[in-house]
Amino acid sequence: MAIKPLVRGPEGIIAPPPPIKLNEDGTVNVQSIVSVNRTLAGLVKHLNSGLSMGAGVNGQQTGSIKNQWLTFVTPSTPDEEFEMPHGLDRVPVGFCTWFLDKGAVVYVSNYGSWTKTRILLKCNTASTSCVIELG
Repeated sequence: MAIKPLVRGPEGIIAPPPPIKLNEDGTVNVQSIVSVNRTLAGLVKHLNSGLSMGAGVNGQQTGSIKNQWLTFVTPSTPDEEFEMPHGLDRVPVGFCTWFLDKGAVVYVSNYGSWTKTRILLKCNTASTSCVIELG
């Protein structure tokens, strides 16, 4: 499987504040103050509205939380270790299973061998369609 880079979805992204411009005499430009106030108001609104989990699209960041959705089908042999590439650019701490198309359990394999680009998993049933949130 190809490594999936983390793709930022349309939800949960807060733009950085614009640079503050100074007047020639060193005072703050009024336009800069207005811009920063708008950015802060947007941030407050976003946080008070709650953090987003995103749209659940494979490879996309999970909204405001720096996790990643992974969609895959497990190997055709139960309990066979398989590698899942990811794009977090850090070693994940774990995952949450969101959807399985059958009565299956997806579980960790060789947790100490997880890296910034891939994890190792197993599933107790064959050819199971899965969606996990990797974090």
